Amino acid sequence: MTIIVYDGKTLATDRMAIDQDIKQSTQKAWYAQHPSLGKVIISGAGDINKLNDMRNWYLKGADPAKFPKSQMSTPFCQFIVVTKQRGYTSNLLRWEQSPTPITMGEGIYAIGQGSHFAYGAMAMGATAEQAVEVANKFSIFCGLGIDTYTLMEEIKDA
Repeated sequence: MTIIVYDGKTLATDRMAIDQDIKQSTQKAWYAQHPSLGKVIISGAGDINKLNDMRNWYLKGADPAKFPKSQMSTPFCQFIVVTKQRGYTSNLLRWEQSPTPITMGEGIYAIGQGSHFAYGAMAMGATAEQAVEVANKFSIFCGLGIDTYTLMEEIKDA
């Protein structure tokens, strides 16, 4: 199970994966180099094989004609990419069963088990990392730590 949270600057995930009835720790997001966009963050919720198919498709240029056939069956994965925008902001895109992304924009976003806990935490001012911490605490489907990713540079005082 998965919790992925984005606060407009940082993407945070839990680390828990379930293999039959055993909890295991895993990475759920990765930095990658896109051919035209540069450094991006890739993540997603769902079957790891489908996520890998989507990641390979995206990093090879996201040709609509080569959209992964595995993604057309259910359950499909929700594939997420965070791209850098205008210097100090980032943009979240989500793919489901189409080669056309759903633009989620620069606002807050949560997906996966525990997302309702994360949205509640962010409504109270929590960062993405803090929201995952809350989901890890209250959802039986999330846990085993937190990873954070950002494309934003620290703004230096002039």
